[in-house]
Amino acid sequence: YQCDWSSDVCSSDLVAGTTNYGVTSTSSSASNSVTITNPSEFEFIQGYSGSPSGVTTFTLSSIPQTYKHLYLIGELGLAGTTLLTQINGDTTNTSYYNYFGYNDVGTSFSTSWSNPAYINSNYWYSGNQWGPFEYIIPNYTNSGTNTGKSLMIRAGSMTTTGSGRVMVGQGTYNTNNALSSITISAGGTAMYDVRVSLYGWK
Repeated sequence: YQCDWSSDVCSSDLVAGTTNYGVTSTSSSASNSVTITNPSEFEFIQGYSGSPSGVTTFTLSSIPQTYKHLYLIGELGLAGTTLLTQINGDTTNTSYYNYFGYNDVGTSFSTSWSNPAYINSNYWYSGNQWGPFEYIIPNYTNSGTNTGKSLMIRAGSMTTTGSGRVMVGQGTYNTNNALSSITISAGGTAMYDVRVSLYGWK
């Protein structure tokens, strides 16, 4: 096969009219061109890159409602000890529930539960650390009451001296509208070298 991946079209030496092994012909028997379905289940929606000198908050907005789920992945340095997430700009106290477990280097596994005005990704062991994080947000177009609105968080951070934390958690958000924006902040402290990508999951 010779393929042009920009157009998802391959041409081959197959003789028209021979057995079709799961590939759909794009033309009549006069052509040997075939169309290959794009195998990717993820599509890039938008990203954010923060200033190396630090930002305190950023928002991913105008999120399209054309996917089943959302996947957000990123990394950053944090001067403080927590990362806060709010959905659709909702800052109402008790709009969110959080439950997560974490393990600090050299300690046993711990858990925490809270009901504040944000989803709390409390995974920084202390300030001035660097680490990756990811959110999986299923069925984000749900609207109305009594619908599942939740996200899963996985994250970790480490200092150059060996202190660090790994964390997995779950947060729920109480809104009657489908998710259209995600705001991430650091509670007034700085986030450094933020690099985040948001993908739609088909």
